[in-house]
Amino acid sequence: MNYWQKAIAIALSSTLGLSGITAAIAQSSPMELAQMGDLTGECRQVNQRIAVYATRGGNEIVTTLERGAEVIIDEPMALAGRIAIRLPINGFIPTGILANCNTVLPDVTNPIGPICINHRVDPRAGLPIHISPSSQSQVRDRLFPRERITVVGNPTLDNSTGIEWLRISHPFEGWIENGNPNSRNFNTTPCNELGL
Repeated sequence: MNYWQKAIAIALSSTLGLSGITAAIAQSSPMELAQMGDLTGECRQVNQRIAVYATRGGNEIVTTLERGAEVIIDEPMALAGRIAIRLPINGFIPTGILANCNTVLPDVTNPIGPICINHRVDPRAGLPIHISPSSQSQVRDRLFPRERITVVGNPTLDNSTGIEWLRISHPFEGWIENGNPNSRNFNTTPCNELGL
């Protein structure tokens, strides 16, 4: 924790006696602390499909919002990486996916060309196509190495597992696990890198 984070935490703790808020501020990033203006009642839109959580630190998902969905902020600032919303539903969402409501979200067409399943995928088992971005959801079909896919929209990150999901429309509609962005190990590659 840097000097300013400590100063804010100590001031809140001693002045207001709010140890829970102090702990949350201690976990907040410098960017969150820099944006400490009162956001209550402000409109924001989500720039990717995202889960709405029942609590700030929990994993219980209340619903999912589609890219472009507008929300109304229900607290002055984000704490511990999430902020409360009251519309369209009460809950908490990650702050990194928010844009101002009057912002036009960029086109999500794929500029790098066709995408194919790469050789990380087991050629016997294949890569499951799920009906939703969860490994627990029903499997619709499977993809195999060198198979061409059509990606729809931006990748969706499952914050609880760290897995990136891709929504696809070809050869079947559904969701596939693309891998972990932190390790840079993905199940897809531009087709031209595979010689296709």
